[in-house]
Amino acid sequence: MPVLTHPDHRGASGDGGGAGLTELGLSVAAIGAAGPTGLASLKLTEEDLMMLTRQGFISCETRPGRTPRFKLRFRREGKQVVRYIGCDAGQAKSLREELAELQMRRKAERRLSAVTRQARHVLRQAKRKLEPTFHEHGLAFHGLTVRRPRCRTDAADWKD
Repeated sequence: MPVLTHPDHRGASGDGGGAGLTELGLSVAAIGAAGPTGLASLKLTEEDLMMLTRQGFISCETRPGRTPRFKLRFRREGKQVVRYIGCDAGQAKSLREELAELQMRRKAERRLSAVTRQARHVLRQAKRKLEPTFHEHGLAFHGLTVRRPRCRTDAADWKD
């Protein structure tokens, strides 16, 4: 099964300017080309598959005295969409794996964003601690670079 890569897709309504599945060389037909298995068996549109690259999960609902039932849940344009999967735990597990593969890039981007945010915070704190010491020695930060500032002259000195 081909892996869908996550385009730069913004917004929950699907109109965020990201590349569609066709730009990625994929379609609903290509995903289910070997027969209706996995997510393709749930009659999802291309818009639904784009939403699933960002969010969605497999839920398990049990009622007393009954076998567990599995459902795919995600949001499209702010409204929850539910697709019935069935009672087969093996099928639900394979769909969870397929869904995790679809969402892998998005989750990696979120982790990278969190680590980058944390690194910027640590750098800001380090600069704040070091600034007074550098200032005593006539140095200053210019971005992340430590420099010796140029001597300033009065504006009157520049007149001819």
